[in-house]
Amino acid sequence: DIFWTLSDGSDARSVGDTFDMRKGNTAPPQPADAPKKGRIDPTPFSMPDTATIPTRNWTYDKIFCRKVVTVTAAPGGLGKSSLEIVRGLAMVTGKPLLREHVNSALNVWIYNLEDDREELTRRTAGAMEYYKLTNEDLGGRLFIDSGMEKPLCTAIELSGRGQLREPVFEELTLAIKERGIDHLVIDPFVSSHELSENDNNKIDMVAKRWARLAYECDISIGLVHHTRKTNGEAATIEASRGAKSLIDAARVGLVLNPIDKTLRDEWKLTPSQVAFSVDNGKSNLAPPTKRKFFL
Repeated sequence: DIFWTLSDGSDARSVGDTFDMRKGNTAPPQPADAPKKGRIDPTPFSMPDTATIPTRNWTYDKIFCRKVVTVTAAPGGLGKSSLEIVRGLAMVTGKPLLREHVNSALNVWIYNLEDDREELTRRTAGAMEYYKLTNEDLGGRLFIDSGMEKPLCTAIELSGRGQLREPVFEELTLAIKERGIDHLVIDPFVSSHELSENDNNKIDMVAKRWARLAYECDISIGLVHHTRKTNGEAATIEASRGAKSLIDAARVGLVLNPIDKTLRDEWKLTPSQVAFSVDNGKSNLAPPTKRKFFL
């Protein structure tokens, strides 16, 4: 940029409609209060009647909230996908299957990008059998898709830069609105894009696009994620694999850890029984909940 001093002593920058060094001319100055086309204009704020301000609309306990992205991180094979299925069943039936608060029966879409439909059916049917649920309990409100049948890619690398695939988000938006979806699960997040997992700028771009989808569709979104290896130490939400910008973009972050040997012995668990704890590692919208244990 080229800077120079105007006749009134003020500084100006070389922009096309103000000054052209080659032509040596200037444009007439604009009034200070003239509308600035294409510029961001601050929005005035005034205190409303607090009774008119809506409370946060939680779809499930203090974990999933409309217009918000929640990230659930865990080591591979621990049970995070099964947890999401059971929580989905609780939301669909309106029953507190895990002794967590459920507001009402909602429409839930679980989009699993790793398992095939047969495995997803096996897990879901097993959970339904355990909790004695029937198709009448589901009421047509549960939707499950497999990435093996319906691949999902929301962002790609193009000439070293990240690029959102907006047509995919448009299709998701249409499906969510047509089916009246209240809660969407993407499992796992890493399989929903082709970006470099460790690039903060690129992951921030796609994470915020999920957040915008949640806002525009007025739904809650759960992104299932992996933790990196912690060499035997308990994982925190900061141990989520890849770029930290994913956790930064989420408003709620949960982390799963396996039950240690002392507790397994105390509870007399068999080697085949999977048990884990869930900690609220990030909670921007409500006080963090206490550690929970699941078997």
